[in-house]
Formats: sequence, C-alpha cells, structure tokens
Amino acid sequence: MIVLGIDGGSSHSRALLEDATGGRLGQREAGPANRHTAGQAQAEAALRDLVVGLLHDHRGEEVAIGAGISGVDRPQDRRWVSRVLGEAVKAAGCHVAQIEVTNDALTVLFAQTQGNAGICLIAGTGSIAYGVNQMGQTARCGGWGPRLGNEGSAFWIAHQAALHVVWAADGRGPQTRLSEAFCAFLGISEVDGIIPAVYQPSFGPQALASFAPMVFAADRDGDAVATELVDRAAEVLAQQVCAVGRRLQLASSLSRIPLVLSGALLQAQWQRLQSSFLQACQKEALPLAPALLVREPAEGALWLARRTGWLQHEQ
Repeated sequence: MIVLGIDGGSSHSRALLEDATGGRLGQREAGPANRHTAGQAQAEAALRDLVVGLLHDHRGEEVAIGAGISGVDRPQDRRWVSRVLGEAVKAAGCHVAQIEVTNDALTVLFAQTQGNAGICLIAGTGSIAYGVNQMGQTARCGGWGPRLGNEGSAFWIAHQAALHVVWAADGRGPQTRLSEAFCAFLGISEVDGIIPAVYQPSFGPQALASFAPMVFAADRDGDAVATELVDRAAEVLAQQVCAVGRRLQLASSLSRIPLVLSGALLQAQWQRLQSSFLQACQKEALPLAPALLVREPAEGALWLARRTGWLQHEQ
C-alpha cells in the first residue's frame, strides 16, 4: 500500500506520496482546492492533477489518502472531495484503500501534534482557527471567507487599509502613508483612480490580499493607522484561537495548549504579530505553549491517511 497526503489550500495545493514504511516517493503542487472560493471546476482539476500526477507510475497499487482541504467543514464537502479523489485514483489505475477528508487546518495541526490535543491557526489570504481535544472532538472559528469574515488575514488587513485610504480621501479619517502606498500598489497616481482599478472583475480577494505586505511596511515606517491595523489583526486572530479553546474546554485539561501556525501571513509576519496576539490570549486566560510554525502541512495529511475513523464530531 502507498500513502498520499494532500494539503489543499485556497491559493495553492501540495501533495506528498510515501510508501508503507514512510519512504518518500514523490511530491507535487497544483492550484487552489477550495471549491467555494476557486470554483468547483478549478478545485476538482487541482485535486485530480495531484492524484493522477503522483500515482501514474504506481498502477495497480492500493492507496490510502488523507486530505486536508480548505473550505471543507460540512458532510457534503467531505463527500464531494472523497468522490473526486476516488475517481482520480481509479483514473490513475490504482485502488482506494481508504480516504480520510477534513479541513486543512486540522492536518496542519496533525503535522505537529500527531493527533494530540491543540489548536491550529492559519492566516494567509484567509483565516481560520481549528482545534481538537483529547477525545478527538473538534471545533473551528472563522473560515467564513472574504464576504463574511477572514478577520486578521492578509485580505482583511488589506481591505481595512483600503477603507482607511478612502476615509482619509473623504476627510472622515486621518491622513496615512497607506494612501500613497495603495495608489502605487494599484498603479495609479491619484486616489480618484481607485474605483476603476478595484472594480475590475480580475481584482478579487487574492489580488487585494497582496497589498498586506505594504501595510506592514507602513507599520515599520511608523504610520499610526498601519500600526493600529496590524495590532488589531493580531487581536482578532487571538479571538478565534480563544473561541476554539473555550468550546473544547482545553484550559481545564491542559496546563499548556499546543498552538500550531501556518499560512503565508503568519510565516512572514509572526514576529511582528505575536506580542499583541499573546496579550489578547492572556486576557482570556488561555494558557498557550510557545507557537510552532508548520512548514509542510501535507505531512499532517499523511498522518491522517494512516488512521481510520479517528475524527469525531465538531463541538
């Protein structure tokens, strides 16, 4: 039997293939796998590309798959992913031994905890906190997408910064270096050019999220608006983690709760965010162990692939 672990994100996806003893057989990357944000056709194509691309040299083998997929929180999501993966395995000439599907935040957590209790926080284009307790029960907070949430994410930071730019232009808010930075980001010379630039069909949440590094640059340069935004982002991310901790009652059973981090924003900016983040968690009396950044989330999917029926119901 061979084992396939898939980390399917909202921006890109990655998969690892191993033999039964843990020997690495291959790795592959593809596009986004979140069908709610990328669209069903693009997500299906990404998952199929990962599976068929890695299995084409292993015809006839039995395959155990673990998949952590962004946007998978409901039974119908898990069924859809399982169907797509099963069909891809058959198309590659292999046989399904088992398929375990969950949200990508849990497989990020498993990459570090190997199934033990803890909380994972992902912040990239979007944001979500996900946790598991000693009984295997899970809980999540966030992950509602750009229309309803993504607080503390790169998109949220960039969107909040853009609001401050137009408020400054209207005289409703303080002047900020973000105005010049946002115009440069859009390739325009004046704030009046913002509307035609941002209302293009191609200018979606991911495009706006790429402005977030300039907000952090303005923060480093001492811009008060940018600094307030960055601190607020840390606080709202902490709120998500604390909500998960409360729902799973982790503080009553663990003296130090493992915290696992992933996502492009946290990978790049955790050093700046951690002080405000930890202060907010301390106010909620959530006892966290030192945060650990996960570089290879697909390893958590491999761990899941080797288990059957491990996950319990969400709390």
